[in-house]
Amino acid sequence: MRFRFLCLYFFWSSVSIADEISRNLLIDHYSFLNPSMGFGFEKENRNNQKVFAWYHTSKEIKPKFDFHLQLTALSYKRILRENFPYTEIPYKLQKESGELVAFNPGIRLYFFSLYGNFLSTNPTYKGLSLGFHLYPEKSLFLYYKENPKENTKEYALSVLSGKSPGIGLSIAKEISSEKTEWSGSISFSFQVESFVGAISHLPVTESREDINSIFISKIFQENKESLFQKEINPYIDETDLDKEKKKEEWEAKKFKKKERIIYEIKLEELLKFRIPLVIAIRISRASKSKEEYEELLKTLSPDLVRKCNKIQNDKHKANR
Repeated sequence: MRFRFLCLYFFWSSVSIADEISRNLLIDHYSFLNPSMGFGFEKENRNNQKVFAWYHTSKEIKPKFDFHLQLTALSYKRILRENFPYTEIPYKLQKESGELVAFNPGIRLYFFSLYGNFLSTNPTYKGLSLGFHLYPEKSLFLYYKENPKENTKEYALSVLSGKSPGIGLSIAKEISSEKTEWSGSISFSFQVESFVGAISHLPVTESREDINSIFISKIFQENKESLFQKEINPYIDETDLDKEKKKEEWEAKKFKKKERIIYEIKLEELLKFRIPLVIAIRISRASKSKEEYEELLKTLSPDLVRKCNKIQNDKHKANR
């Protein structure tokens, strides 16, 4: 409890200015997927860099219906180049740094997830993220972001598939009064028990350099609900798998039928075959355990073994 309070205090006390929370939608996707905590680093060319962290918790309201709260904090440093027109000085470098926080309340109902996206330093900023958990290891998110302050809108789609290794892909369309720009990203992730690590790359566009990100996270509770339970593999013929499964079941039944059943032999049954009393008592007692009976047969003469097998065969026919 004390640890959670310290995390929340860090998130809320670090707010100062807001420009953008994350151009890498795949990191948002990872952080929305399960209640978790993560830390990461993001670098754009040689100068601009960001350190980010998220905390995602949930509370069950009803069965299959949960309330979620995801907080993301980001601290960035970047160097801006300021031009000097009408002078011989081409430009000067200006350092800029700051911190910002995103507040993302949401709900999860069965295999649907819906999150709102708010920036405390920009009240006009709006965002929605709608998720679909298609398979246990594949999910899809749709995003809408609007920033009236900068007169921009963004529509995006991201997909995560697999666990270890996992791959993520995203594509986004940003619309402003000046231009429309498309961007995309790719990620690779690995999961060991409840820990996930991933690297992600955003290629260069007209408005920014390429961006590389890396993070590691701890999953508190993994989401188990999905629309479909098993994903169809187009490279594997399911009919062949069914045939192979039926063949294995048939072989198992066949083996089970061939397994020898040992019945208990009464003393009087052995005496009818003129087996000596002392040996008959030993055989009768051993027949109560399959292992003891088979070990005893190894010590008997072939004639006695033949008589015992005759008794067992007659019992087997009678019990069919």
